[in-house]
Amino acid sequence: GLARVTCLFEDSQGNIWVGTLEDGLHRVSLQPLTPIPLPVDSSMGWSICATRDDAVWVGTLGSGVLRLQAGKFTQMDGDWGAVVPEIQSLFEDSRTNLWAGTSKGVFRLEGERFRRVEPVTELTRPITAIFEDRSGCLWFGGYQDLFSLQENCLTAYSSKMHLDIRAIAEDNSGDLWIGTIQEGLYRLPRGQTRQLTKVPKYPVRDARSLFVGPDGTLWVGSQQSGLFRRSVTSSEDFVLSAGTLSDTIFSILNDHTSHLWMATGNGIIGVSTRTPITDSAGAGPPLLWKHLSLAEGLGHRRCYSKGQPGIARTSDGRLWFPNVDHLAVLDPKETFSRG
Repeated sequence: GLARVTCLFEDSQGNIWVGTLEDGLHRVSLQPLTPIPLPVDSSMGWSICATRDDAVWVGTLGSGVLRLQAGKFTQMDGDWGAVVPEIQSLFEDSRTNLWAGTSKGVFRLEGERFRRVEPVTELTRPITAIFEDRSGCLWFGGYQDLFSLQENCLTAYSSKMHLDIRAIAEDNSGDLWIGTIQEGLYRLPRGQTRQLTKVPKYPVRDARSLFVGPDGTLWVGSQQSGLFRRSVTSSEDFVLSAGTLSDTIFSILNDHTSHLWMATGNGIIGVSTRTPITDSAGAGPPLLWKHLSLAEGLGHRRCYSKGQPGIARTSDGRLWFPNVDHLAVLDPKETFSRG
């Protein structure tokens, strides 16, 4: 027969805990995530982008670019050569051009086929991050240097090191921030020279992901040391954010409210941006968070993306995450309303 229930409790994650007299403690978890398997055998999703027509584009390791629209996947054609490159970044610009940053350089969608961007030699190098600033200038970052492209004019921005660039962001003053693997965080002040400047007060070697909030707060996800925040009033100090449950933050994106969502090595983590930031050194106050993992519908615990962008948002507010051989789809409104 059925066990007799003695108590019920709902925790901050929306789980229902059920205590019984005969059968111990049980947890009932809603699954806010919808897993969608990728259609190509042995394919791994490495990048993702949502376009204005609400198509979702997935860059893969070895299977090119996939388009998901009206519930159907299409494998796109491309001038890839004999070996299909790794698709490390997908980005739609303000003119609805769709760009692909790959291990063989930059491609652009023309009709139903990705064509190599010619004849710029520099854009044949591996590209892992694509970004557009408020002026409409495109930025490409990869394993060598940083490039900008505006009105068909390509400009190279150099540093003293060959950087492994994984993230690019623009703050409210127009300064550009560049996140790297092993070489920390760099800054390019608006209107300054072509030389990138390393940010000395950023405390760790990896700046794997970047996001600038509406209030000007710069959020930096590292590869081994967690999440950092820098407010516009902090005099350059970076504060470690406690309570994010993962040291590896691959990508960061906001929803339509006051929450940030992170693709991490330990599932998907949502945090409230309303937590105050201290200006003193050390860790800030714990964040209010949601943690979504296998029990909530993820196919795999690790939500890896090779570069930027690594999370997509469609017009209905849903967020899309690469999840190895699946996509994970999240409705943030439903998730935080249950907490």
